[in-house]
Amino acid sequence: MASVVVAVAVVVLPAVVLVAQRTHAARTGYAILALQGEVQTLQAENARLLAEVAALRAPDRIERIATTQLGMVPPRPQQVASLPVAPPARAVARGPEPSVLDRVVGWLVRTEAAAAEPAP
Repeated sequence: MASVVVAVAVVVLPAVVLVAQRTHAARTGYAILALQGEVQTLQAENARLLAEVAALRAPDRIERIATTQLGMVPPRPQQVASLPVAPPARAVARGPEPSVLDRVVGWLVRTEAAAAEPAP
């Protein structure tokens, strides 16, 4: 009797494991398909929202709302002033920033010059 139980277990147990693995693989496949569909839906929603943001930021729309709803008017020419802007003083006085290579070479030259000086 024990040999029959062992023989049945040897035959049935691998079949049960195989069915469990296939079921798990099928469930995982369906979950992947559902998530891919959700990704596509979210991408479409994102594209729609980006288009809506672009439409809401349109200068013509903002100007229309400002003039019709807020009662604003465009400035008259005498109300607009412009000032010349000079470049920052540091950029003019010092010139371009040295590269990393220039800094390393400068450090090495200073180090060699300090080593060449006699000790006091």
